[in-house]
Amino acid sequence: MRSIAFVTAAALTLSAALSALPASAQTPAPGQAAGEHEFLTPDQLEWQPAPPGLPPGAEIAVLRGDPGGTDGTFAMRLRVPAGYYVAPHSHPTAENLTLVSGSMRYGMGDEADEAQTTELPAGTYIFLPEGHTHYVWAGDEGFVLEIQAAAPFDITYVDPANDPREAQAQADTSPGTTPGQSAQ
Repeated sequence: MRSIAFVTAAALTLSAALSALPASAQTPAPGQAAGEHEFLTPDQLEWQPAPPGLPPGAEIAVLRGDPGGTDGTFAMRLRVPAGYYVAPHSHPTAENLTLVSGSMRYGMGDEADEAQTTELPAGTYIFLPEGHTHYVWAGDEGFVLEIQAAAPFDITYVDPANDPREAQAQADTSPGTTPGQSAQ
C-alpha cells in the first residue's frame, strides 16, 4: 500500500512540475505540433551558420526551443571543422553537453594551454556550471556537440580581443568602410 501511495505522489509531483514549465521550454521541433511525440533524424536537421559569438566555420542546428530567446530551455547541436578553436570563454547559464561525434580537446581556465587539455571521445557527457571558463580544440575530424541549456545562449571571452564579434566590429569601422561593410 505504501508503494502505491509513493508512486501516486511521485506521478502527481512530476505532472505538476512538467505543467509548470514555461511555454518556450515546450516549443516543438521544426515541423511538429505542440504536444506530439518528437524526434529528429540526422537528415532532418537544419544546419545554419553559428551565432557571431563563435569563430567562423561553425554551424548550429536547433533541436528545440530558442537559443536566442529570453527564457525557457533549448537544445541545439554545434558542428565544427577539424582544428576549430574557441578561446577561453564562459556562458551565463549552466550547460549539459554531449559530444555526439568526433573528438575534442577540452581545457579549463583563463589561459589556453593545449598541453593541459583532456582528449574527449564521442559519447562524452560534460556538465558546465554557469560562469565556468573553458576552451576547446576540435580533433582531426571536427566534432558535433549537443548543447542543452537555459536561454539565452551567450558567450563571454576572457580576452575581448578573442571575441569574433569584436573583430567584426573593428572590420566594419576600418578606414575606408562604412558600418555594416567589411574591409576587403
